[in-house]
Amino acid sequence: MKNNIVYALLLWIKCKILELCRCGKVCVLRLIGMKKPLPIGQQLGVNRFRNATHYAKAQMCDREMKSVYQRGVNDKKRSAYVVAVTDALNAPDVSWIDANHYRGEVGDIISIKATDDFLVAHVKVLITNSNGHELECGEAVVRKHVPHVWTYTARKTNQKLTGTTISVTAIDLPGNRSTLQKVLSLNHQSDSYGIPK
Repeated sequence: MKNNIVYALLLWIKCKILELCRCGKVCVLRLIGMKKPLPIGQQLGVNRFRNATHYAKAQMCDREMKSVYQRGVNDKKRSAYVVAVTDALNAPDVSWIDANHYRGEVGDIISIKATDDFLVAHVKVLITNSNGHELECGEAVVRKHVPHVWTYTARKTNQKLTGTTISVTAIDLPGNRSTLQKVLSLNHQSDSYGIPK
């Protein structure tokens, strides 16, 4: 019984005190009322923002990364820190996969459009057969003078194109990812799925 009372008292104190110490010294003693827990959706948003600010603070401590983010400063994003926070909050986007020139031969080209609010760091391509077995994977390279279009050059032959899945994952500097898949059909050369006309 005594332990239950002590535990309840400690729990009550924990709910009343926001912060007691910083750097080992007592600096703030703020009493707060009992708070209802945030709904899950709001808590996820708070956690995302907290992670984004931690990421941005770490980048500002790295001279090279701070100068990279400094390039994104504009009228709306007035500091490298704000650019880094925004980058951490937004995942890249894979708009389309163009496999019209992919015929299953070594050297065939697959084109991809991948964008980000700041910078796409990597674009990874995975090609699997109709049974889901990996045929090949690798990194696409950004096309010169076309910053949002990436190309992947096939390195292995693919005898059976129908049912082949091309999965493209774009990754930005904070590690946010987005993936788009395209399943090849019998007449995929004439199929413009995902490609703006």
